[in-house]
Amino acid sequence: MLAFGYRFLSTVKVSWASSIVFATIGTTITALVLLPLLEILFSVLMGNDLGSPDLVRTGYGAGLVALCLSVLSGIVATIARQRTIGVFFEIHTFRRFDLAYWLAIIIAPTVFSLVTALVSLGGVFIFDPTHDLNQLGRTIVLLPVALCCGILLGIAASGIGVNLSDPYLGATIAGVFLPVLAGVIVPATFFPTWLELVSLVAPMRGTLNWLSGTGGIQGMLFDVLIAAIWAGIGIATIQRALIRTRAGIRFDTL
Repeated sequence: MLAFGYRFLSTVKVSWASSIVFATIGTTITALVLLPLLEILFSVLMGNDLGSPDLVRTGYGAGLVALCLSVLSGIVATIARQRTIGVFFEIHTFRRFDLAYWLAIIIAPTVFSLVTALVSLGGVFIFDPTHDLNQLGRTIVLLPVALCCGILLGIAASGIGVNLSDPYLGATIAGVFLPVLAGVIVPATFFPTWLELVSLVAPMRGTLNWLSGTGGIQGMLFDVLIAAIWAGIGIATIQRALIRTRAGIRFDTL
């Protein structure tokens, strides 16, 4: 237990110190305030152009998906940096799956992303002409689901990135398609049949349906399940890369 705690705290310190969010005051304001508000504004304007039936719901949905993607990107960026300096390879050489390491990795991205999410949701509430506290409360209740999906997808994208020349590619693809497939701009209930089927592989759809009042808790549980399956694929990819490295088939480090 002491060894677990030591590994956990050491990794948290390294991850926190290597984060660029607090590098300067300008970086902090941009990362935690300006970028999330601009993302919400973009989604709302896009929804307005496409005739979204509820722009406030679009704003809140964009905030939830932005939280998911922010955690995902933060984990991917942390793993990419640690792969560059050899930390990731060393840890996975001694342990196939180090729970302390992965728990520590998610701390910094989680804290930063929650701050930006609260700023985003607060911005939507301020610009909502009705200032509906009930809608804001329903959205805040969904933050843990979005956070959980983001963590699991971050593990997935990091693992898949081990076999890619660009470790950030998984996060980039998720950032492009997840807002669409989750139904941020246009609710999933308006999807054509083929797009509805494709969206089943993307988490957050059921969560946003619940936000719209068209889905139940089973949709949120399904989102977490899909994200967990993706995380399992990522971990399996890492294990396969380790096996190939030990067997002398793969010569580059993870």
